[in-house]
Amino acid sequence: MIQTTLIKIGGMTCMGCVKSIQTILDGTSGINQVEISLDQALATIQHDPAIVDVDQLKAIIEDTGFEIINE
Repeated sequence: MIQTTLIKIGGMTCMGCVKSIQTILDGTSGINQVEISLDQALATIQHDPAIVDVDQLKAIIEDTGFEIINE
């Protein structure tokens, strides 16, 4: 079953930042679709939680050099 997860991301300043995160997530097994908004500092990720869960998604983004904003 596909799940949609919204993750707020801190530290993005340009479209290069967006592309870095997009590229890493697009290459991750279990992720079907990724949309990242620079203006909203938000990633919308459609994924299979049996393959990649929310904590793993957050870790991938943090490993790319950005921070997760918890609200």
